[in-house]
Amino acid sequence: MVELITQAKGHGLATANILYRLPDSKTLVEEFIYQDYDHLPELPRMRKLVLHWKQTLQGPLVAVTVWHELLDRPVPILSVDGSSSLSTDSRQ
Repeated sequence: MVELITQAKGHGLATANILYRLPDSKTLVEEFIYQDYDHLPELPRMRKLVLHWKQTLQGPLVAVTVWHELLDRPVPILSVDGSSSLSTDSRQ
């Protein structure tokens, strides 16, 4: 029921594929998958997660790619060089 109300407010299911380095080994990369309902194009929940990760957790982020049910392909919100951006233009 909560999901239906959330979707009625314009939110859709978003999945983040997060690649990060282990704090004690800079050569190993781990993967974390996160899902939540979020709103395009801002993706405020995903951005909040990435900001929290960068400020609080010790495993440095390598890349974050988000897929949203309203997009036709995944989009990066954090690139390998550490720059943050988001484009929901599916023609890129």
